[in-house]
Amino acid sequence: MILADIDKVVEQEELIFGSSLGKEMLKNEITSNKYAHYYVLEEDNIIGYIGLSCTYEVGQVNNFYIIPEYQQRKLGEKLLRFALAVFLKKKVSTVTLEVKDNNLKAIKLYQKCGFKQEHIRKKYYKDGRNAILMLKKM
Repeated sequence: MILADIDKVVEQEELIFGSSLGKEMLKNEITSNKYAHYYVLEEDNIIGYIGLSCTYEVGQVNNFYIIPEYQQRKLGEKLLRFALAVFLKKKVSTVTLEVKDNNLKAIKLYQKCGFKQEHIRKKYYKDGRNAILMLKKM
């Protein structure tokens, strides 16, 4: 991800999630955080992105989406597997992520890629939904 991508990513996050990490946070992440790694998936335009944090042996998927019209093409799996390869290069031994408990498509993808449910974070999201904390040993 480059600075010029931020406006589009924020716009898409707001459409998909109803909120965004925000322009300022993304700018700080990609310019100032040596532990952050953000990638966009493009096909003429940005169609998805994934944000990662690698702090020593622990990795975190911070945010991840594929825009709806490009879902069901295995692009999410491709992008997630790319992220897992990044984690391997960074010598991460454990990867975590949170997912809304009603996002069944994402949960199924994470399970397919080896993530296991570890914990429920009650009312974690602004809309009151629970988060499922998922973990993958590398």
